[in-house]
Parts: sequence; structure tokens; C-alpha cells
Amino acid sequence: MLTLYFNRSFSATSFLIRSLRQRWRGEELQIIISHGREDPYLREVADHFELEPKAKGESYFDYVFEVCKRHKVDVFFPRKHVTYLASHRDRFDRIGVKVAFVGEHHIYELFDHKLRASEALGGQNILEIPETSLVSDYKTFHQEYERIRESPLVPDSSSLETVCLKPNIGIGGKGFMRIAHQRTAFEDLFRESIHSISFTRLDQALRDADPFPELLLATYLNGLEVSVDCIGNKGQLLAAYPRIYVNKYEQRFDDYPELTDICRAICQTYKLSYLFNVQFKQHHGRWFFIELNTRSAAGAHRLCSLKVCPLSAALNLCLDQSIDQPLDIEWGSVVRRVETYEGCTVFPQDYQISGPEA
Repeated sequence: MLTLYFNRSFSATSFLIRSLRQRWRGEELQIIISHGREDPYLREVADHFELEPKAKGESYFDYVFEVCKRHKVDVFFPRKHVTYLASHRDRFDRIGVKVAFVGEHHIYELFDHKLRASEALGGQNILEIPETSLVSDYKTFHQEYERIRESPLVPDSSSLETVCLKPNIGIGGKGFMRIAHQRTAFEDLFRESIHSISFTRLDQALRDADPFPELLLATYLNGLEVSVDCIGNKGQLLAAYPRIYVNKYEQRFDDYPELTDICRAICQTYKLSYLFNVQFKQHHGRWFFIELNTRSAAGAHRLCSLKVCPLSAALNLCLDQSIDQPLDIEWGSVVRRVETYEGCTVFPQDYQISGPEA
């Protein structure tokens, strides 16, 4: 039996695990999942599901390490606190656990820091990066906001939204906001998107919080956004799948050779392995780097509908095996989400009702 462990994964990982079970040609799989809250999707695909303690740093490592020993884990696919866990790679090695770290500890540290990662890639002429600035106080925010609005990447500074912000250290696009320069605070109450905020309201919030945790200001890129799901092996890019958000229910996979070439250069430069994701956005006909996620993206499970299971490929690589499935897909394929509902009358005794994950 081959035992796999997933800590604090996305709910969508359940689709990858289902696909893995269907396609895996090796020995029987045992799936261990831990999470900070009850997740019915993950619980359903797990042979063992447990709630994690509220811990971080060394305490969290001790918990994960104990799970690996208790269940005799063979392969660990980490997500929660992965940067800290990567600093203890040797301890996992000593107990015979193969961990799907995309790179060394310093790689995680680099790509955790969005500005530092952008500057590193831009400095190597791998790709273009938007005008960016790190701010943590009210005065600097005003200076850098005006500077970015007047940059060459903003041909019309009178446009409603020309600058955006997000936490410098965070998960994916969490906290991303476009700054609406002309909208009033009152109009902001009835805005259509949660990813937009009026300058007036933001100005007041930052004035009240001054100084505040680091925020990344950048040119708002108003073109097509492409998320590229990647499979790598020790610096060799094995597959790249550019994915476009069509609408709430549909995403399309298209071939963008120029973006695949950039992903190949990044993979080779940083010797990346297993599953990672690179975000790009177009602006006035040019492609710009947004960020690299050192993990599988939440939307990567859509590939399973096209007969490619990224998790199965990653497991093959972890076990030093040849990938046992074709990795080609038909470009232009659209994956549509179809919602279903089912009634439940009985819950597990240890099922706890909880609010949204923090």
C-alpha cells in the first residue's frame, strides 16, 4: 500500500484525488488528509481525515512530522506552511518520506515575496514585470500611487482604474484590489466587484492604519489574464497548460507558445519540479508576469476532465517513475462546471459546523 498525505489542501484537490484513484496503475493508495476546518469534499476522498491544531512554525512542523510517522506516509504533498516545512527537508528524508517540494527552501522564500520574485525574474530578462512599489506607510503610499499613475504603462491617467494593490506576501490573488480613482466612498458601498475599492475609502483606511503591513502597488493590467498550470522535473518543463477564465462556469485551455517558453525558462532557472503555476496578464499587447505559485493552482483539477491528471504525474515523478499517461490535450477545449446538490440526513459524529476558513 502507498500512503499519501495532504495538509490543508484546497477543496478542489478532492477532484485531483478522485482522478488519481481512477487512473493510478500502481499499488493501492491510502489517502491521509489534515485540514484546519471540516471540509466535506476532502473528507469524502480521504481514508483518514483529521482536524489540524492551530499552530505554526516548529509546532506545526512537529504536528505534520508526527502525522507522517503515525501513518507511515510514503509521499507528502505539502501546502500549509510549506516554506517552513521545506527548511526541514532533511528530517523528512531521514524517516523515508518523499516530499513534493517544488524546489529548495530559498525558492519558496523568493516566490513568497511577490516583489522580490518579480525583480529577480525581471533582472534576468526572462519576462516583463509591471511598474511596482512596496509601501507600508501613508506618505509613501501617496507618493508611489501618483508615480505609478504617471508611468509610461498608463497612457491615460484619467482612467477610472489604473493602479492595483495586494499584500506582498499572500496566497494567490487573495486581497487583490483595483483602485477606482474617481468613485466616491458612498458609491463604493454598491460596487459590483469585491476586487475594487474607491481611492477615497482606501485613503482613509491607510491613514487610520498608518503604518501598515507591506502592500504591493502596481500598474493595473487591463488585458487578458492567463494561468499556466505546469509540470516540471528538476528544471525540465514537461508540460504547460495555459488556462483562461471565460466566465463563472467555464475555463478554456489555449496554446500560447510564448508563455510556455517563459515557463520553461523559469523552470530551468530555478530547477523546479512537480506542480506549479505561473500567472500572466496582457497589457496593451504585451505580456507581463503577475506571480508564480509554488504549488498546484486551485483550478488545475480542470485538466482531469481532459484526461490529464497532474497529481498522478507528480506522484510518478516523486517515485522516480516514468509518467504513465499522455500529457497532451486538445487546445481550445472548454471545461464547464456543472453544479449538483444532494440532501444529507446523517453526519459523522465528529463533524463540526464551522464558518469560512480564515
